[in-house]
Amino acid sequence: MNEAIYIETNCDSKFAFNDCTGGEQRKQCVKPEKARRVIGGIVLINRLGQNFYNAPSFKAIVVKPPIITVVGPTEEKRKRTTCHFDFKKIPHMPCACCGKEVLTFKEIDGFQNTLKDATGTELRHHLRKRWNNYKATEKKVVRKIIKTSYDYEDKNLQELLQVTFDNSRKELVETQKNIIIKLKNISNNLEGPIKPKLKHFFDKAIEIVESEDIAFKRKTFLQSLAMKAAEDKDPRNIKALTYILAKAETIPTSAEDVNAFIVKYSRRSPKEIAYRLLSRNAATAEHIKAFTRNGLNDKSNYLLECNKCNEARGSIRFKDWVKQTPQFINNVQKFIEEAIAVIKSGKMNGYEKYPLEVKETLKRESGGIIDIDLGDYEKFLSAG
Repeated sequence: MNEAIYIETNCDSKFAFNDCTGGEQRKQCVKPEKARRVIGGIVLINRLGQNFYNAPSFKAIVVKPPIITVVGPTEEKRKRTTCHFDFKKIPHMPCACCGKEVLTFKEIDGFQNTLKDATGTELRHHLRKRWNNYKATEKKVVRKIIKTSYDYEDKNLQELLQVTFDNSRKELVETQKNIIIKLKNISNNLEGPIKPKLKHFFDKAIEIVESEDIAFKRKTFLQSLAMKAAEDKDPRNIKALTYILAKAETIPTSAEDVNAFIVKYSRRSPKEIAYRLLSRNAATAEHIKAFTRNGLNDKSNYLLECNKCNEARGSIRFKDWVKQTPQFINNVQKFIEEAIAVIKSGKMNGYEKYPLEVKETLKRESGGIIDIDLGDYEKFLSAG
């Protein structure tokens, strides 16, 4: 028998889970970027509290039966989720995880305003100027935009994406359809009433994918599929359903697939497209001890990371994340050295103790794996 927790991931909401067996109300706050390893923002668990799908980013809470109450954001919640970390405003700082230069929101805003009306030579110039700031998928998109712009000198960002929309949609539809057909074939191995239910569900999904009038929503598809899997009570189906849910996650996203990017953003304004091209490299405050694990909103618990690295970690324990990303040790040292240089220059009043405090946090949360070398910084503080 399977039970489930349904988490609708919304950064500005607090979720109250009601345990009807004891009347106890349990609460857990979840950010959308922390749901990376959860099927469609849903955690599935079985009767014993084991993960139905491998989702290490979440600590499952057994709720029986599954009931969810969405409560609006409170002033206390807003204060707790606000990350005041002034290194986000300093240009040319490295990401503590991947080591690449992150962008301030002022820089991204300037890029948006520059490209909102740009066409032809001007557009190509500004797109190329930020080449090193794009992530892998965005580089492929920009390369395609630049190539297309030579044939359409008078078109802006949105119009250039629209030129390539038909071909991109055709290729995306083919990919989506092939994955859903595979899911349907796997579902033939299921037992009981869920088998015809999923057959109908996948047939309907293929109709939507092929339709030009109805947009296929990947997130909605994954959520609906996960809920149907949670409703099944037959233990013989657990392995097959787990595989189906995992396979469904391979449906392309705009973060990983050029065609999905073009189809999604061809309806957006040039400013929105420009923002999206750089947003995954935006400077963010990453909690060393994850916020979802009761980590403090305090600079002693913050590192500067690009949005992509921040999202990739989710709420995985810091010690485990360091083991998964061996480059982290060298890159966090590089970030601290840059941070010390900025502090010494006098630009970061109130952050003088940050290197000492974050060194302790890193050592504690990494289980001693990371021990930052502060050089002569303590002598610098004493002399000051």
